[in-house]
Amino acid sequence: VAEAAAETAGKTELTLFATTTCPNCKIVAAQMDRMGIPYEKVYANEHPERAVALGIRQAPTLVVTQDGEVQKLTGVSEIKKFLAALEPVKA
Repeated sequence: VAEAAAETAGKTELTLFATTTCPNCKIVAAQMDRMGIPYEKVYANEHPERAVALGIRQAPTLVVTQDGEVQKLTGVSEIKKFLAALEPVKA
């Protein structure tokens, strides 16, 4: 089971869509940094084509791409719940 989890984790890409003035975006980014979770930060106002392509309408939005499947988590509380579920795996 641990090997399967590690294999799946290797195929997960996280992209945080944020804006430069969003305080909740900064909270989420800081938590992900503290946890050592690799992610790409995209400023939606600087790259609107990427935000539109994924249907991003709110910041922060964390896009989780795993094995070709895309999941969007919107808002700081939803993203924090997702991150909390990752913490035991890192320990």
